[in-house]
Amino acid sequence: PANCLHPQQLHFIGWQLPQGDFVKLNFDGTKSAAGAAAGFVLRNWQGSFITAGTRFLESAPILVAEATALRDGLSTALRAGYRRIEVEGDNMIVIQAIRKQIHPPWQIQPVIEDIWNMISGCEQIHFSHIYREGNRAADWMARYGCLIKTLSLSVFSCSPACDFLILVDDNLGRTLARRAV
Repeated sequence: PANCLHPQQLHFIGWQLPQGDFVKLNFDGTKSAAGAAAGFVLRNWQGSFITAGTRFLESAPILVAEATALRDGLSTALRAGYRRIEVEGDNMIVIQAIRKQIHPPWQIQPVIEDIWNMISGCEQIHFSHIYREGNRAADWMARYGCLIKTLSLSVFSCSPACDFLILVDDNLGRTLARRAV
């Protein structure tokens, strides 16, 4: 087999605390037979839960779900008064579009433009890609959106029970193995 010629190396991926006085926004979208949804989680510099949100998007494409999750999370953070934000997501296309490294695909162009407009309200903001293994809390929120099927944004001031366990794992530094060639 090809794997014998190129052994797979394990990388251990986990969520990391934001720097100093930043908050961290993790976002994710999901698409399944149940539909599409967007989710995000906002945590402080110590990793403590601030807020989370989700929105059901019916049959939207996955890129729309991902970009909507970022817009919803950023809007929520700004409304709460946070201006120094680290943003992480596991969709490289959305991250590259926000950084203006690629032209945004037409499906998400209006959402990306909304996000660019919101960025002007930030003192400092950083966008980075994280593998899905380090984005589990946001992934859970997105999947929760498919379960509750609320079309408007649902924002939570305390973490839903299952997501709470992921947040604890993240704060304890738990990592998951990712195979790479």
